[in-house]
Amino acid sequence: MGTKRSATIARRTAENQGLTDEMKAAQFHMRSLIDSNVDALATTDPLGVITDVNPQMCALTGRRREELIGSAFKDYFTDPIRAEDGIRQVLTDGRVTNYELTMSAKDGGKTIVSYNATTLRDAEGRLRGVFAAARDITDQKQLEESLRQVQTYTRGLIEASVDGLVTVDPELLVSDVNEQMSRMTGYARDELIGSPFTDYFTDPEAAAAGVRQTLEQGYVTNYVLVLRSRIGNERAVSFNASVFKDTAGDVRGIFASARDITEQQRLEEELREQQTYTRGLIESSVDAMITVNPDLTITDVNEQMVKLTEVVKASLIGSRFQDFFTEPRRAADGVRQTLRQGFVTNYELTLRTPSGREVLVSFNASVYKDAAGAVRGIYAIARDVTEQRRLEEQLREQQNYSRALIEASVDALVTVSPTGLITDVNEQMVRLTGHGRQQLVGRPFAELFTEPDRATDGVKLTFADGIVKNYELVVRAKSGVETRVSFNAAVFRDTAGNVDGIFAAARDITDQKGLEDEIREQQTYNRGLIDSNIDALMTTDALGIITDVNPQMCAMTGCTRDELIGSAFKGYFTDPRRAEDGVRRVITEGRVINYELTLRAKDGKETTVSYNATTFTGSDGRLRGVFAAARDITDQKRLEEDLRQAQNYNRGLIESSVDAMLTVDPELTVTDVNEQMVRLAGYARDQLIGSSFQDYFTEPDRAIAGVRQTLAEGFVTNYELTLRSRHRRQILVSFNASVYKDTEGRVRGIYAIARDVTEQRRLEEQLREQQHYNRGLIESSVDALVTVDPDVTITDVNEQMVRLTGYTREELVGSPFRDYFTEPSRAAAGVRQTLAEGSVTNYELVLRARSGKRTVVSFSAGTFKDTEGRVAGILAAARDITNQKRLAEDLRDQQTYNRGLIESSVDALMTVAPDGVITDVNEQTVRLSGNSRRRLIGQPLRGLLHRPRACRRRGQTNV
Repeated sequence: MGTKRSATIARRTAENQGLTDEMKAAQFHMRSLIDSNVDALATTDPLGVITDVNPQMCALTGRRREELIGSAFKDYFTDPIRAEDGIRQVLTDGRVTNYELTMSAKDGGKTIVSYNATTLRDAEGRLRGVFAAARDITDQKQLEESLRQVQTYTRGLIEASVDGLVTVDPELLVSDVNEQMSRMTGYARDELIGSPFTDYFTDPEAAAAGVRQTLEQGYVTNYVLVLRSRIGNERAVSFNASVFKDTAGDVRGIFASARDITEQQRLEEELREQQTYTRGLIESSVDAMITVNPDLTITDVNEQMVKLTEVVKASLIGSRFQDFFTEPRRAADGVRQTLRQGFVTNYELTLRTPSGREVLVSFNASVYKDAAGAVRGIYAIARDVTEQRRLEEQLREQQNYSRALIEASVDALVTVSPTGLITDVNEQMVRLTGHGRQQLVGRPFAELFTEPDRATDGVKLTFADGIVKNYELVVRAKSGVETRVSFNAAVFRDTAGNVDGIFAAARDITDQKGLEDEIREQQTYNRGLIDSNIDALMTTDALGIITDVNPQMCAMTGCTRDELIGSAFKGYFTDPRRAEDGVRRVITEGRVINYELTLRAKDGKETTVSYNATTFTGSDGRLRGVFAAARDITDQKRLEEDLRQAQNYNRGLIESSVDAMLTVDPELTVTDVNEQMVRLAGYARDQLIGSSFQDYFTEPDRAIAGVRQTLAEGFVTNYELTLRSRHRRQILVSFNASVYKDTEGRVRGIYAIARDVTEQRRLEEQLREQQHYNRGLIESSVDALVTVDPDVTITDVNEQMVRLTGYTREELVGSPFRDYFTEPSRAAAGVRQTLAEGSVTNYELVLRARSGKRTVVSFSAGTFKDTEGRVAGILAAARDITNQKRLAEDLRDQQTYNRGLIESSVDALMTVAPDGVITDVNEQTVRLSGNSRRRLIGQPLRGLLHRPRACRRRGQTNV
């Protein structure tokens, strides 16, 4: 009896010790969760005093865990009051999200962090404090700043153009314009954007055809349209346009550069050389990429190749390709085979780095040619297949590892097929039942229990729900001993995601109730840690079966917690194999960082996430599973994509310009050029970039002065330099340049647009000759000549006008025409009448000279027009008619004198023409005849006299 009692006590002591170990394992698990988190974590009491931190918090503050615990949370921030307010807000609202603070480290370093915090309560719901997770958002801030910098650079490029620039989407709607385009059309930028592109041309169908041609062919050059401005002005413009694409290669619209060619249509030349070697090709590859010329010399590499070879780029370029491989002859043969056949695929070579590391790489290569079709070398993409070979080996090891995991379990483990038959067991199950492994495998699972029906129901429930927990059954051993066990079971799936069976772990649960309350409280604490995290969190076992999740994981997948737990981790991703490989990698290496996967939710929504995961172990140091945090990096990816889009957009802007364009930094180094500049200078883009700006001009000092003037004043216009091309040809170019700045307003360099003005200067010389001829015509006139614009302002005079007014030509030109006359309003009216009717003749005005002398002049004027047929002003000839007016005045005086003589006579007087018609009478005649003067004049004299014949006979004409 005593022996039996001693055995019972010993058994209970062992069981209690097992429960104690289990509680320690839970605490160790909780510590692993905290320490493995990629964010800085801290818990505080309700007064804001730190009670716990993880290593990431120590690293961020530069302080040991012992220094942090017990200190005030607010003391580690540049704004302690705001930090303290954040704690109060959590205690009041139960949660804060994205609460930004600046953390101050012990060494003075500053880190901007985004806090997400929740209150922390015990199993009975009592407030224990605050749990806070701090995320370093430095990279995101830098991406946002980079995007703003590129956008600022883009706007500078657009506005620096001397031509009108416009972007048009595939629906033919204007999506952007520069200020020059607004001036050309007369519409504000806001009016233009969103309006149909075709509305601004006299031939809308031709404008639409031009956009479609660009979208279909990729570009158009010298596409001539007639643009009609807001006020009805029409001008011929030549469009050079090209498509621009997003980073996925999809056409988003066209860039178009509009040049006014009204006066210079015949001066412009078409530039049709296609750029055949794309600089971005090498850097866009996610694999190592290299270009090799026919002499087997490396001509270019990308950053991936630098990392793969462990050799800096400068040392790689110019070296022999075959020198980096364990089999140089085979490497050389691969290049020659590519040159001969045009391509090779999956050509394997072993690369040896300077450190002696050997990497198995698979090459895919093809030739590239110049514009004339001559082979210039090969492109080769090298993929490191070492990891692939290692994974194949690892898979074999994993299969052995899985067996070891099963046998290492202290619980009885069993796998059951969908038909209810046992498919595998571990040694613990053999010992628990007393049956050998051969006797158990293939046997119905339900036969091992005192309640077969309940055992069958448990299997069915697992297949239906995917998981069961703490399903109690009583095992009857071969010897008849009965043991109460708690089964935890979950389905497992094949690589295609199909359910292949269930995995069940049976645990002896005798005498464990005493410690359950303590364990539940610990689990509540763990749950608070998991659920308060803003990232999706989960734990999996070593086989990749999900064992725990937080609400964020449920929200991201659209599945409930019960649906997730017990299911295969890989089943929630678009690439299950990669997800499964991620779990294996964590188990093998102990950690993965920034492992990208695409999660597919229940409703089909896909989210790109970055996984950071670590293994966690029990208190005995044995592997228990994997803890994984999934961060939604959609916004970060969008920012990266926007940055790439903006960079593509910039390149399109630069290359769409019909003028040579380049950027120069404050040290006078060329930082970028377009293809037009390459053609103009005769040097390749790689030769120009990084070289000194002044080296390409006949007057280097003047070129330097131009850059410095731009940096000092912000811009220069029409700054002429003579460019010396590679072929020694000298080209007169006119620069328009302006500074460009970063988002903080700091000058980063200048944009410069160079226009070939050789032909323009020839036209200007012709214009000067024409003007000289016109001046000779004007000065040869004996009359004073003056031209006046529609605003009644003098625009030109001849020397005769200078002498007449007494003012110099410089004083007259630009002054109001009306100011030189005694009746200014009448002078202005004469100009307006000429503009309205096209001409006036003998328009009299009195001109007042500087000396005060007055001269009566007779103006004859007509309008003249500009090259577009619009009235530009009037040309007026002023003739001095002072003497003529004096003679007229003398005549009027004489006539007045004569009238006085006639009227002063007491006799009736009249004058009669030779034909007998009365031409004049005095008042005496009017009274004598009784007729008015008007009635008498023009009447025959004989009608008034009694003896007309006698009068005529005597020849009297005055009576």
